[in-house]
Amino acid sequence: EVEISGAVGSVLDLNASGSYGGYVRVGVTPVALSGNSTGAEVFSEFVLMESCAPYVPHVFVEGFADDGLAAAQYVYADADGDLEGTSTFRWFKADDALGANEVEISGAVGSVLDLNASGSYGGYVRVGVTPVALSGNFTGAEVFSEFVLMESCAPYVPHVLVEELANGTAVAHYVYADADGDAEDNTTFQWYIAANTNGDSRVALTGEINRILNVSGFISGQVIGCGVVPVAQTGNQTGSETIGWLELP
Repeated sequence: EVEISGAVGSVLDLNASGSYGGYVRVGVTPVALSGNSTGAEVFSEFVLMESCAPYVPHVFVEGFADDGLAAAQYVYADADGDLEGTSTFRWFKADDALGANEVEISGAVGSVLDLNASGSYGGYVRVGVTPVALSGNFTGAEVFSEFVLMESCAPYVPHVLVEELANGTAVAHYVYADADGDAEDNTTFQWYIAANTNGDSRVALTGEINRILNVSGFISGQVIGCGVVPVAQTGNQTGSETIGWLELP
């Protein structure tokens, strides 16, 4: 037993005195206003000062499709008023919302999950949060979110421009875009002829699957077009075809 230095009031600060988890007692010395003013000190029994563990009443996963991240959103609580320390996180992915074939994502121990790096696009993910307090009963029980589908946006091509070059070829210029930031992979091409620049009665030109087309055998007024199908390296990998048209002069 040791006396708690500086603890001379009727109330003891358990955090400041480092008394959580230990047994404490108090000694009271009665003092009268008059007469024989001071009595004998009397001691209480020892009482265990149990600290309430922190807890997480609510947790959910929020996805940010534009930057390829998912974040753990949660509420930290502690009945003793202990401030949050370094709470810990674990991430899991599965095949459906019920957790089929669930596996823990190796190395995913922060409050934010990189969907691309973890290969989680197109799957279901959940997070487990273990609350940790700065003082008192430090560690609470792990609480899990529901599974959330991490849908990836497909890449797209907002515009295709077909240009005839002086060397008897035509080339397709295009813009690749992906809302998730997925880098471009092996985007594919297909050339067509059509009745007009609306693409009516289009026919695919067999074997013409490169960005450049030899048009030396075409005649003035013919309409050619190039269809571009964007392909991403990761995430939702294949987008829809966009076609640019050109009437040959």
